[in-house]
Amino acid sequence: TVTFKEWQDSQTSTGTGHNGKWTLNYTLPVGYTAQFVYNYTVQQEDAGKVLKNTATVDETHLDPDGGNETSTTVENPKVGVAKEGSVVGTNGKEAGMLVGYTVKVTNKGNVPLTQVVLKDSMADKIKDGSLSVTKNGSDVAFVFDKNTDTITIDSKLDVNESYEIKYTCAVLSEDLEDNKVTNKVDVTAKTEKGGESTDEATDTTTVYAGEITITPAPIVIYTG
Repeated sequence: TVTFKEWQDSQTSTGTGHNGKWTLNYTLPVGYTAQFVYNYTVQQEDAGKVLKNTATVDETHLDPDGGNETSTTVENPKVGVAKEGSVVGTNGKEAGMLVGYTVKVTNKGNVPLTQVVLKDSMADKIKDGSLSVTKNGSDVAFVFDKNTDTITIDSKLDVNESYEIKYTCAVLSEDLEDNKVTNKVDVTAKTEKGGESTDEATDTTTVYAGEITITPAPIVIYTG
């Protein structure tokens, strides 16, 4: 069943339809407009495609209308992430080494992304003041939630654009396995219409045991 709307008086009526052909079951007065309302459920295989829909009109007393074609691009969100780490120095007077990470998040889909959330496996080790997010060389606002280990960017990322996220982690000897530290980041990106895409990246950085600085606790000797 298709609903028809007469724009002049906002009345509605119904018609019958089958196999893509609908019949208006009443007389349409001169100057009135009938609106055919119908829906198509987008399938998974439609992602990234341009859907075309052509409508033609045939009336008993008029020549058939040549038709009107519309095109709709199906939203196909896709995010990509890459991560790279390297030892950047010692941790000052504190134990451990500093490993700097650069994460690149790219919009590889066909629709702008409106939110990007990163969850890092070593977020609790990120040094205060070391976290930054940029796009095309300009700073981008973000929220770093230490309770959830997430970095949230509520900003528009157009197709083929990228965020560059940089931060430094303090790595201790217990973080190493065979002199290497492994760090994983998971990314979830969303669109304005609720589309979602995810990706992940892992970096393994070699940190030699001799580079780890151990600061002994002060020893106090009591006599008496």
